[in-house]
Amino acid sequence: MEAAVKQFRKRNAILACLQRATDHPSAEMVYEMLQKEHPDVSLATVYRNLARFRSEGTVQVIGC
Repeated sequence: MEAAVKQFRKRNAILACLQRATDHPSAEMVYEMLQKEHPDVSLATVYRNLARFRSEGTVQVIGC
């Protein structure tokens, strides 16, 4: 149960970071922005969640 809570916390943090962004951040930029508040978020987690958001239609890829 705790693992699921951590997973949603990380996913929500990534989504919130994207929603606050005024530009089109890369995965690496999102990772760097999250490190201060969420040092346990890995770059792989950011990529995995961005792919999930993209497949769900939550975010769009720009310039790829």
